[in-house]
This record gives sequence, structure tokens and C-alpha cells, in this order.
Amino acid sequence: MKTAKLSAAVLVIAALSACRLGSMGEGRMNSIDANLGSLRHITGHAGGTPYKAWFQQMDLQLIEEGPDEGSQVRRRYYFHKNALFYFKQSNGAAIERQFFIDKHGAIRNTIPTPYPPTDLEQNRARAGELNKAAFTRAGQMFVFPLMRNP
Repeated sequence: MKTAKLSAAVLVIAALSACRLGSMGEGRMNSIDANLGSLRHITGHAGGTPYKAWFQQMDLQLIEEGPDEGSQVRRRYYFHKNALFYFKQSNGAAIERQFFIDKHGAIRNTIPTPYPPTDLEQNRARAGELNKAAFTRAGQMFVFPLMRNP
């Protein structure tokens, strides 16, 4: 009986350690992806590259950038409370680059490992540029109707 409980505990620990993003980040990312159809979205161009941004109310959830003409490279920037928490760059179906920023600001689950610091700063800066562009482009989408007194 003790052996069975110990084996079960080891399996649970192994399963938890195999989580790529951690339950909070992975769950948030999967939730955003699953609900894209119900989120408000806008399209635009930033620095000559097309992007599409999805919002839930006034909170930016995701920006998908690209591909540039003649390329299959797509970049996805996931946001929580308008701050970047996950970045993924794919070429077709293959993930070329990714990183996750945990709630303490630590960078985890990188591809490549270690993630080049200059690339990390460039990706974070680009996320900031796209965030500003998306909110500027969204503009009037967030204007609420005036309340009338009876």
C-alpha cells in the first residue's frame, strides 16, 4: 500500500515537473487561444509588418504579428493585465523561439536555451511597440455610451 502511494506521488511530481509553462501561464495562454472567436479584434501595421490584436473589454490579450510577405514566420505575444507574459515565434508548425515570464519576472521555458539576452530585450521592446500601436489603432472601440439621467 505504501509503495502504491509512493509511486502515485512520484508520478504526480513527474507530471508537474514536465509542465512546460506552469499551470498558470499555460492555462492563461490556452484560455486566450480557445476564446479568440469571442474577443474583439483589430488589424493594423507596425513598422511595415501586419498584426492582429485581440482584446477582452479593455485588456489586451494577444497580438499576432506577421508573416512578412514571402515568409511563414509568425510571432505571438500574449498579455496579462497589458503586460507580456509569453512570446512564441513559429515558422510553419515548428516553434523556433519562445519564452515565458512568470509572475516574479523570471524568464523560463526558453527556446533556445539559454535565450540570447539581446534577442529577449528586442522581443520585449517589440511587444511594447505593438501594445501601443494596438491601443492607438483600437481608439474609439473603448468609448462607452454616455449614461443618461431619467
